[in-house]
Amino acid sequence: LGREHSANHIFMNILPSLSQFLGRSAELEPLYKKRLQLIEKVLGREHPVTLKAINNLALLYNKQRRYSEAEHLYEEVLQLREKVLGWKHPDTLATHLDFIVLLIVIAKDNTVYHRLKKMGGQLFSRSFQELYLSSSERDRRFFLKQISIFKDVVFSFAAGQSKQEYKRLAANVMIRWKQVYAEEHAYQHRLLAISNDPEILQLKKKLAKFRKELCFHVRQNKNPESLTNAWRSHNAAEMHLRKKARVFKPNLKASQASIEKILGELPRDSGLLEFRLFIPIEFKTGELGPLHLAAYLLLSDIDADQQLFFEDMGSIKTIWNTVNASPKQSGLYNALLGKFQKQLKSLKSLYIAPDGFLHLIPFAALRTPDGRYLAEHVQVRRLQTGRDLLHENVSPPVNQLIAFGGVDYGDTNDPKQPAPLKKTLHLNMRAAQEFREGMAYLTHSLYEAQSIATIFRTNYPGGSATVYNAKEATEARLKDIARPPRILHLSTHGFFLKNADPEGWAREEAPLLLSGLALAGANQGLKGITDANGDDGLLYSLEALGLNLRGTELVSLSACDTGKGVVDYSEGVYGLVRAFRTAGAQSVLMTLRPVGDKSSRAFMETFYENWLGGEDSPSPQEALHRTRMAFINHQIEAYRDPTVWASYVLVGK
Repeated sequence: LGREHSANHIFMNILPSLSQFLGRSAELEPLYKKRLQLIEKVLGREHPVTLKAINNLALLYNKQRRYSEAEHLYEEVLQLREKVLGWKHPDTLATHLDFIVLLIVIAKDNTVYHRLKKMGGQLFSRSFQELYLSSSERDRRFFLKQISIFKDVVFSFAAGQSKQEYKRLAANVMIRWKQVYAEEHAYQHRLLAISNDPEILQLKKKLAKFRKELCFHVRQNKNPESLTNAWRSHNAAEMHLRKKARVFKPNLKASQASIEKILGELPRDSGLLEFRLFIPIEFKTGELGPLHLAAYLLLSDIDADQQLFFEDMGSIKTIWNTVNASPKQSGLYNALLGKFQKQLKSLKSLYIAPDGFLHLIPFAALRTPDGRYLAEHVQVRRLQTGRDLLHENVSPPVNQLIAFGGVDYGDTNDPKQPAPLKKTLHLNMRAAQEFREGMAYLTHSLYEAQSIATIFRTNYPGGSATVYNAKEATEARLKDIARPPRILHLSTHGFFLKNADPEGWAREEAPLLLSGLALAGANQGLKGITDANGDDGLLYSLEALGLNLRGTELVSLSACDTGKGVVDYSEGVYGLVRAFRTAGAQSVLMTLRPVGDKSSRAFMETFYENWLGGEDSPSPQEALHRTRMAFINHQIEAYRDPTVWASYVLVGK
């Protein structure tokens, strides 16, 4: 073929890798240079293949600690890739990040700071394309995982610096990037919810149909081909809707968030504590460390000597070792909040935005150094991200409460009769732990829904309260809500099917198919029997996305484990809370663990009395705090147990 034929490029790519594998590093530079000369002669200096060869030579110099030569080559290849491929191209962004890492090693910190700020803006620009044009959820989440290396570089850099501007950069990256897809997905839904475009209305109907089919196929787990086809149809409809939504906005909404804007929204005497998982980088060796936890604390006090604090909290393994060695969760307090102990003392309220497994931590019940609960020192409020403080206010919905309770799940026995012995252990728990064997009737659930409706009518005589129970508490009733109510209360069984996805398909492709709530006829639905509307009585999180809840002030999920879901490194938890927030709910009251039927009723009634009956018109978050304090000091000893009151968490501003 001749020496300059393109086929030879393959072998010239192999030789350096082979030499490196064999430990013959002295041969690497001549091989890299020889390949570069040949490719440049055939293709030219600015060809993408040539640029890759230059980039590889720069990487080699970097590994050999020939930093000056590496810096020169990185600068050249970055300029050429921006010229030939554009700054949004993945290869250009990769070179930029490699160049930044080199600059960190040679201690050009100021240059690093400005380049990281620039790259953050570039990544946001590209993210807008990826999140709105990618054909599947897995592709979008894969993209977010790929660019998480940028976050790891920023956090690793800031953790080793003392300058406040570097800490601020890290905090801003956390604010803007955390759960960016979740927010954009919710924003798309809000934009489309107000549309009367016939094409969009038709697409919404198609999506509801595809989601129902998907839930049926996942539950039956019998026909992989049908499942794949239904998922493709669903993605095609979602893609079309995203294209429609794209015309409403020029860029990612999250890109406008910043420390300064959040400071403007923090109430007086409050703070925001946000966590983020990251992988630390040893820049000189390029080695990646074990999973760590980063956190920033933002204080509202403008007179404080310092308003922003950023810390590497250490490895997750070390944190858990600390927890296991300390009783009554005092170790967990020290591990997660100990570094900010001094700043927390002066706060009246603390907003906490967790990440990963921290979503399942009952922060209000953490034991402080004096042995008391954190909730006794400060009002603990939960957010998904710090950006929740920036969400725009929407027009209040109709002053209505809709409650579901006392659901008839369609058991073969009379729903009000005792369940068989094998179910007795779970009779008083609002968790579908024996999912395939059916769900037991919840006696206190009906009384809870009726009591809450009475509380609402008493305090808002001009409003309306509707309770759906027994066979009326159907999926269709929930899905067909015409106008968003102010409050939606769902008292029933919750489920998270962590072991129902052995192949891992749903976890990767459609994690919202693994959690949900049981409604009327659920036990028949488990047997493949549907009602007249084609519903199986199981409302999966994926289906909840289509609910009409734009502006709903509160959705109460009075069921077990409603805070659980698939934990994604890039995007947090995929579960019911995410689904209802995406559907438009401003806040969601959920549970972190199994809760009792009777204690749930007591807690919920107290919460609604504090909220709707409070003379000072408290917010739902304030009402939750008062309810926690009431249970901490409850006359019934069993209710003082933190497993009763700390399980309830309200997510939202």
